[in-house]
Amino acid sequence: MRASWLIRRGRPIAGLMSVVVPVYNVERYLEDMMQSLRRQTYRNIEIIVIDDGSTDGSSRILQSLKWREPRLRVIRKANAGLGAARNTGVGFARGEYLTFIDSDDTVDRHAFKYAIQTLGETQSDFAVAPYRRLVRDMERPAGPWIYAAHETERRGTNLVEFPQIQVNAVAWSKVYRMRFWLDQGLSFPEGVLYEDQPVSTRAYAAASSFDVLTHPSVNWRVRDDGSSITQSALSVRNTTDHLEAALASLASLEQAGLNVARVERLRQLLANDYSHVIPLLPRASEEEWNAFASAVRALVAEVGDDGDVWRHVHARNKICFWLLAHESRARLDEYILAGNWNGSTDETLVRGDQVFAVPPADFLALAEIPRAAFALSTFETRLRSETSRSIWRGDVLEISGHAVISGVDPGRFPAQISAEAVDQTTGRRFPLRAAFSPDSSIRRPSAPSSWMARRRISPSTSTPSPLHRSPVSSRSS
Repeated sequence: MRASWLIRRGRPIAGLMSVVVPVYNVERYLEDMMQSLRRQTYRNIEIIVIDDGSTDGSSRILQSLKWREPRLRVIRKANAGLGAARNTGVGFARGEYLTFIDSDDTVDRHAFKYAIQTLGETQSDFAVAPYRRLVRDMERPAGPWIYAAHETERRGTNLVEFPQIQVNAVAWSKVYRMRFWLDQGLSFPEGVLYEDQPVSTRAYAAASSFDVLTHPSVNWRVRDDGSSITQSALSVRNTTDHLEAALASLASLEQAGLNVARVERLRQLLANDYSHVIPLLPRASEEEWNAFASAVRALVAEVGDDGDVWRHVHARNKICFWLLAHESRARLDEYILAGNWNGSTDETLVRGDQVFAVPPADFLALAEIPRAAFALSTFETRLRSETSRSIWRGDVLEISGHAVISGVDPGRFPAQISAEAVDQTTGRRFPLRAAFSPDSSIRRPSAPSSWMARRRISPSTSTPSPLHRSPVSSRSS
């Protein structure tokens, strides 16, 4: 372990959490952010605000807040952007723990308490939490990929075990041990956008272990004026910096020998990050369109023919990426403006173990696109199943429910079903005789099909069946 940082800084204050907040022209949101920090149930914090040359009323508000909040320190500097401001804040931090908060967001009042309590129990290098969106002061869920990554608490995991966590690449969702941050020489790139993504990747790659939490920590504000970085999606600078951040992250993973994690990050970039801009492209200037198309070509080149990446990317994304890569703007605009981006896949075709979208016969814009681009992703063809009833009829356990494979019309492509009962006490699994049953109330394509499963249980006075009259759950496939 390197100890040079102890010599430079002195030992951190045990238990103290350093909260670094860059501020630039956010007078409208500053009071709300500070109030959320002041209300934290974990009280042992220092709030280090870097006033990055604000020209509105932010500086005045901060000076007023200093009289009410003794834990607040304000450092004013010339404007140099988020990365430089965060790095400056780290230089003033004295805590055992380190986190970053953006000045237009708010923090759940228990967020720091949960993170530090978990780190104390696991001794991991950092903890990462999910977040919400804040839209017109109303809390909304973040993207489903964030929910999926944080659905289960994972203590003491790492990037080899759980590469999917890379989808949470923002700066403000993590609580680091200061020792880890400094020992790894972490810092934010300066003068660029998306400065948090390569830093998050380096942290994930370098950590001996990290903790994945399930309780949302931050409410990420989507500004009404569209001025946040992630809302300025079409600008050339946004596209250029985003690509540089993506390539830097991929290079870090390659250098660390984390090839599975690299493939996963590529999938996330193509399935999530680069998906948001596509429906905006019809209104892009020529310069903006060309910049985005160039970025897509660079990422597609990183993937090559790796089917393990492409099978997780939605068909509509793959179609648009092909048109972008082949500079087919007129056809891409036609595809988007015809409603294909927001519309569902009405007609599909099953071939072997793949499901393909079937484009309208008169839509010539898609005629030259390879068939592989129309293959639905694993998410688009996911199994959705639920158990609606579980009852005993004499000595027969009868379970019923509904199931559907997304994107597949069961009327045209009949499916097979298997089911098992799982004893909640022992975890033991018991196969059931399962079959689909007609449901005349459901008439639309791709609607769930009813199913029923049964198993006769023979009670024994000497060795009771683990299933007999005990709580059960079921799953189908």
